[in-house]
Amino acid sequence: RQFEQQNLFERNLRAAIEQNQICLHYQPIVAANSNRIIALEALLRWNSPTDGLLTAAEFLPEAERIGMDRQLTDWAFQASCQQMKHWIESGLINQSDSCRLTVNLSLRQLQSPHIVRHIRQSIEASGLSSKHLVIEIHESDYKNNESAVQKALIELGQMDIQIYLDDFCEGFCQLVEDQQPDFSTIKLSQHMTRRFIASAYGELLLSSMINLAHSAHKKVIAEGVETQAIHQRLGQFSLDAMQGYWLSPPIPPAQIEMLLSLQQEMME
Repeated sequence: RQFEQQNLFERNLRAAIEQNQICLHYQPIVAANSNRIIALEALLRWNSPTDGLLTAAEFLPEAERIGMDRQLTDWAFQASCQQMKHWIESGLINQSDSCRLTVNLSLRQLQSPHIVRHIRQSIEASGLSSKHLVIEIHESDYKNNESAVQKALIELGQMDIQIYLDDFCEGFCQLVEDQQPDFSTIKLSQHMTRRFIASAYGELLLSSMINLAHSAHKKVIAEGVETQAIHQRLGQFSLDAMQGYWLSPPIPPAQIEMLLSLQQEMME
């Protein structure tokens, strides 16, 4: 039974790739003090005719089990770089703007001996400057001691690609250590954001952690801004940026272009 389900999933996924059902949505990350878009996180989606719009978490693990995940993630990286370059060339994002594309890399991708070469080739093929690119990795993957992973992250940093630590919660000591590879930004997970603002001493802990991060020259992004109330509460802290459905859910490129155009009009 399980074998049949796996075969059916593989057939459906191959058909989805052939029929261009696999797509990318982008979720803005906005500056806490101005609501200006400072980054766009590329997120893989499957626009299934039977199951609707599926997030990566709903199909990528199964794709990994049958060995098709690399095909999807490689395409996502290349396509998102091309999209970002298009937005820059069209003037929606200024070449001198600090707005960056953020792309998630899994531990499995980082363990590939070809990951740095693939990223370099994707950047060169798209014409995107590496200064417009951010690699997001999970905090636990950053602490992975495999030499191949550490070497890949160091080489990416040497290419002027920033590294964000996603779902940051446990590694406070990393903020004050001399880290190699280095990282520029930490992202507080939705779960941690909620815990910080709900617990008795949470706000004090959040304020202290932000101050510690800033003293170590790291920026702090809070995920999980799902309501206006959370946005207002977090606005009381010296966060660098926020991300969440109340600001904007992940949306298709056409809607991102509308946001970028609106932002340009407001800045004129």
